[in-house]
Amino acid sequence: MLKCKICDLPGSGNHFGISSCRACAAFFRRTTSRKYPLKCSGNEKCEIFDSKTQQYKCKKCRMEKCLKMGMKTENFQFGRDPIIRHAAKNKPEFLKFEKKPSGKNYIDLTKLLNKAEQISSSDKPKIIKNLTTLLNLAHGLESVRNLPSSKNYRFLRKWDVEDKLKEWETSFLIVAKWLTYFEKFQMLDVPLKMEFLIGIWHTWVLFDKLFLNFHARKNGFGSGNVIMGYDTYYSWNNTIDMSGFSKIDEENADEFIRCIDWNMLNFIDPLMRLNPDNVEMMFMICKFSFSYAGKRFQGQILEISENFLDILSNDLHDYYSNRNVRYSIRLAELLKFVRSVENDFLEKQKKVDIGDIFDIWKVEFSHPQVFKDNLC
Repeated sequence: MLKCKICDLPGSGNHFGISSCRACAAFFRRTTSRKYPLKCSGNEKCEIFDSKTQQYKCKKCRMEKCLKMGMKTENFQFGRDPIIRHAAKNKPEFLKFEKKPSGKNYIDLTKLLNKAEQISSSDKPKIIKNLTTLLNLAHGLESVRNLPSSKNYRFLRKWDVEDKLKEWETSFLIVAKWLTYFEKFQMLDVPLKMEFLIGIWHTWVLFDKLFLNFHARKNGFGSGNVIMGYDTYYSWNNTIDMSGFSKIDEENADEFIRCIDWNMLNFIDPLMRLNPDNVEMMFMICKFSFSYAGKRFQGQILEISENFLDILSNDLHDYYSNRNVRYSIRLAELLKFVRSVENDFLEKQKKVDIGDIFDIWKVEFSHPQVFKDNLC
């Protein structure tokens, strides 16, 4: 396997002219548009990746090595993309509506599930041997999806059914790809892998979107009423056309969708104050989604979820020990935030149940368990 010429970790291909990992490629793209000069945290000769703390140490030295090793910005489109980019609609590949005699819209998930199973069973584990499980997952997260920027995100003027179907596809497959960075998960049988994926994906995505919005706000991309998805973003004030999902008229459907939407904007300010790093955020995503899946499925999934969380908790303890962080205090802060998100999620879920009681939805799924309790 080719190594990244910047950090010496396993590479993922040619990025901006050299062999590198996606984490360093993403760092290079982000840093080239930085408005303020970088400052060295050491003696101008910092080690790029510290194997003891398992962190990238110095942004300035990392950027200088990117340039020294030959990364180039020729492929960037500086000055050509406006702040708000209205790209052509990216249509769903696996999901579409099929009309049923009952008048409901039917969504066949077979192709999407087959694709996820293919990823889970045929993709080689992307494990970096000198990293802990938690660090591997944090590295994997950077590799499977983009962080918000004006260069790789498009603005949605109107959020409609096709946008939602595409986002479901993208979200589900992102989680499937991310799980290939989890060594213990890769040891499971394929049916159990799929059951676990189905159990965690929607809560995993909710928390990851929270991270994307936190990252965007922290780096000055977007405004207070803008919501980030995967490669798209939209204003909370924009039109939400969910007429394909609901029997009620568009205006009332829009109002109801907003009412039950898991409004991550409420959590951005508390998250800004908490200011987690990528590793802490990865732990919180896992804590939220794995715990929920265990409670929902019980049995073998509960056992697996608890086992996975034990591994990640130990990794987080080691991570803090190497950084001289007061583990118990910081962990309590992270878990308090996770509980607040979980409580809000459960409250919103009650409103989804109201929609079921009054039969306002006009969508049927071939595999209903995939979208049970879904708010994303």
